[in-house]
Amino acid sequence: MYYNNKFFCSIKTYFLLFMVLTLLSCTSTKQIANYQTIKDCRSKWIFKDLEMKDSIKILLIEYQMRRDLVYFPNFIIGVTNDGDTIGVLDRINHDIHDFGQKGKRINIIPSRWSEEEKNNKKPVFRIYKDPNDFNLICRALTIYYGAIEIKPLNN
Repeated sequence: MYYNNKFFCSIKTYFLLFMVLTLLSCTSTKQIANYQTIKDCRSKWIFKDLEMKDSIKILLIEYQMRRDLVYFPNFIIGVTNDGDTIGVLDRINHDIHDFGQKGKRINIIPSRWSEEEKNNKKPVFRIYKDPNDFNLICRALTIYYGAIEIKPLNN
């Protein structure tokens, strides 16, 4: 009887291991597909200098960060008053609470970026779990070099 229990425990262990590996494999496959989709969407981005002041409603925000020697600027995706979905890169060091969160309306203003800054300061590459955030990366085709005006607008 003891031998049979040991045998069934062994089978349960192998089955559990098989299920865990299968789930991990599916997750990895999905992450690879998501990575490729994000990469493809980002390759279609057109980068431009912001020419005029505008306002956007924030849909997605990635606050600036530094990883070792690499600096990533603030990156905001939002909707303009005309209904266009755009991205804005802002290299100015803001306190996180200075310019708002998702759903808030903010002003974006022109800012001079050097060619070196334009070549080196890009949004952080991130795979989003939320499908809405994930889709925003593909909806924003134009990314502007600009700045965030600190004073938030009222909704």
